[in-house]
Amino acid sequence: LEPFRRAFRGDLAIAVDVDRRDEIEAVIRLVRGEYDLGLVLLNPTEYAFARSSIEERRPDVLLQKLIVDEVDGGLRVPSAELARAGVRVAFYSGIANGGRSLREVAAWAVHHGLSPQDALAALTSW
Repeated sequence: LEPFRRAFRGDLAIAVDVDRRDEIEAVIRLVRGEYDLGLVLLNPTEYAFARSSIEERRPDVLLQKLIVDEVDGGLRVPSAELARAGVRVAFYSGIANGGRSLREVAAWAVHHGLSPQDALAALTSW
């Protein structure tokens, strides 16, 4: 239980792997709403459907594969959309030697709408 004790002291955030809208909204409601703890959403696949909850409570988001999606004939760039809403976004590779491709991931996201400053923060400080 030591990690939870540290989370309640504010020393660390709770990271939760979520996919669906109902999972995203439930974990935001519990962790950010009820307990007001730091929260990191890992790969929130259906983030667009839970956007109002994300924008209201602003958990951090860690993205692995959601770089550019095609929706209704247009491009959706989750990292750019979330960063514009004030959500801190970070990229990770998910595999031991995948870190070498993160530079290209950030460049691709910038090419499709993420600001260069937010891309740098997504790779470093966020």
